[in-house]
Amino acid sequence: MKPIIAVTAKQSTADWVAGRVQPYLEAIARASGETMLLTSDTCCGAGFRLEESAHGLLLSGGGDVHPRRYGQPVDGTEEESIDEMRDEMELTLTRAALVADLPILAICRGLQVLNVALGGGLVQHVNGHRCPPPLPTRKHNVRITADSRLAQVLGAGLTHCVNSAHHQAIDDHCLAPGLRAAARSLPDERVIEAVESPQQRWVVGVQWHPERVAEVPAAQQRLFSAFVAAAREEAARRRAK
Repeated sequence: MKPIIAVTAKQSTADWVAGRVQPYLEAIARASGETMLLTSDTCCGAGFRLEESAHGLLLSGGGDVHPRRYGQPVDGTEEESIDEMRDEMELTLTRAALVADLPILAICRGLQVLNVALGGGLVQHVNGHRCPPPLPTRKHNVRITADSRLAQVLGAGLTHCVNSAHHQAIDDHCLAPGLRAAARSLPDERVIEAVESPQQRWVVGVQWHPERVAEVPAAQQRLFSAFVAAAREEAARRRAK
């Protein structure tokens, strides 16, 4: 049986899924996982339990988290991109997944949601990490921490070229308790580009978009393979009960 991965998204309309969500679904499928789409209008009703419905949680990219979620006024956040129903859904799902010790892969906004869910904050704007459309996606190098899970997943070579489509970030001052930096931006090392939780069985967040296969090296698919493998172990653990 393939493990079931819950994938969050802003909308469930066919056009939105095709344009914004499909790359995540395809990356999970390449890793031999099944997917279920979770949006604020299709899940989290009475009786829904993430830990009973899925074996892993993928937090996808998107707009800005409302700063009130981490105790700040708006100061650089793009208010037009805020979706408070999505904030509530994803923060609730993330906390449920952490309590149940489900595998989590958090991507771009997802990394920021993970940090906020654990009590951290965000730098509401950083320059130089994204290009306004229609310019191509910006790219830069990241340095991966040598003793991290991320280094184990991505293999030899601790410096990797990644895409960059974010204007908010995590730094050491707002990193959540329970998370550690697994990669930093180059040359702007104050920006934490990946996090992981040593306390959980498998929780990794990256600020870049590994699902965009045309923009990143093929080795980035290993992130999805490792994530789905962890979800497969979760599925086997439940069957063994």
